[in-house]
Amino acid sequence: MEVLNSFWPLVQQVLRLETATVATFVGQPGSGQLALLIVLTAGLSEAVGNSVVLFVNRVRPVRFLMTLLVASIIFTFTYFFWALTVFLVARLAFSASGSFPLVLQVIAFGFAPRVFGFLEFLPVLGRPLSALLRMWSLLAVLLLTAEVLALRPWQALATVGLGAVVLLTMQQTIGRPLLLLANWFRARAAGRELVLDRQGLRELLRSPVPKEEQR
Repeated sequence: MEVLNSFWPLVQQVLRLETATVATFVGQPGSGQLALLIVLTAGLSEAVGNSVVLFVNRVRPVRFLMTLLVASIIFTFTYFFWALTVFLVARLAFSASGSFPLVLQVIAFGFAPRVFGFLEFLPVLGRPLSALLRMWSLLAVLLLTAEVLALRPWQALATVGLGAVVLLTMQQTIGRPLLLLANWFRARAAGRELVLDRQGLRELLRSPVPKEEQR
């Protein structure tokens, strides 16, 4: 499988929800690299889509690129742990026979719509488009999980849903220090504590640019 040549055809097939065709990519030579390429592209694209926050925070260009890289890495770790929870739920609850590398590819291919996450940067339409892409991605993950792991629709829904709940629970409990560490890395990359709340962003937009930042 030529990874770069397979990238866009796979993205298009996922957008059309042609899960039976997409499932044929899973487990093929080079499919692991293709899955990683999709995840990294989606992570970077969504980071770019959210970069309006960095502009408002007046992050310098080099710091801007570093922050995008950190956001992509955090996205990749989140993907990995979600795939792990989906694998464990599928194996323990429904005795699915798929291996963890197989589940990693299933989740990654389902992320294909999110390679257009940069569209969130658009004014007015950005947020609705981002929400639509995430819903489309979730539907693709559900259908691919059912297809590849040979689960019934309700079993796939339970697997993906419980996997997401387990991930969120871990993030709010034992994963809390990791979230704080991720936010610390993001702030370090940006070179400042980022203002993320709407009121704070409005105030930043209204405030004059300090002289040292105009240079």
